Amino acid sequence: MKWLLCSLCLFSHFLLPANEQRPVLRALVACDTFSQNILSGSKADIFRIHKSLDAISSQLHIKLQLTTLTGSKLNSHNVSHWLRSIPQATQDIVFFYYSGHGTRQLYDQGPWPTLIFPKKKNRFPQMYQGSSVHKYLQKRKARLSIIFFDCCNGMPSRRPSNLLVRAFDPILTKKPALPGLRTLFLETGGIITASAASPGELATTFIRGRLTGGVFTTGFIFALQQLAKTPQVSWTDVMQSTKSFSANITHGDQHPFYDILKSPPQKRPSIVSFKTSTISFLNY
Repeated sequence: MKWLLCSLCLFSHFLLPANEQRPVLRALVACDTFSQNILSGSKADIFRIHKSLDAISSQLHIKLQLTTLTGSKLNSHNVSHWLRSIPQATQDIVFFYYSGHGTRQLYDQGPWPTLIFPKKKNRFPQMYQGSSVHKYLQKRKARLSIIFFDCCNGMPSRRPSNLLVRAFDPILTKKPALPGLRTLFLETGGIITASAASPGELATTFIRGRLTGGVFTTGFIFALQQLAKTPQVSWTDVMQSTKSFSANITHGDQHPFYDILKSPPQKRPSIVSFKTSTISFLNY
């Protein structure tokens, strides 16, 4: 019986054309867990993004390589190291997600925020330009790259608001099946970049007795839940829904900014089943 199973595995392996690559979902989840005013929200974002990535990997039968950077592991060196580790020009899906504090500096020219990586004992934080993430992933030329910054995108002239709302905590799960995920992640190419707030705006966090995650992250997962029920869905649909959700729930205070750079249609990659591979660095 073991010999038969091994033979079937080898046979299926050789059926794959040599020039086709097996897609991998390569994800970095980077969250600030040092700042006490957003700690619970960051933990909620980590949990929901982890669950969503696991669901996408399971439903699409693709391998997930997940790296999580929090606490002292969230620094410029580790983020840059992860970006450099991405293979050049593959069929892979690259997902970069940041949840934490952000700002704008005087020399920031583009629409993307500067990320703030805090340190212990009130040491000066590290600043990491979101635009550098976008430029670097453009050069790596993965089939699909997704970059999300759930953070403020301006100098705070007021304290960021927290929303007291009824329980609303969407989570993407392995079931029911969402056929639109295949359209979004396997049949689309290019770079999707989004900031939780437009330049000059602050990002908002839900609160329900405690912080329960960013408005942008909540809106994005909710949009996937609803719009991916049909294969006739696009990234423009998802991001516009996320933007509308954020603007409505914050009464017009927050308008996510996004950019979709599509690449020419490519041949659909071969899909095989993999177990999830997780590399986590969690320092709460």
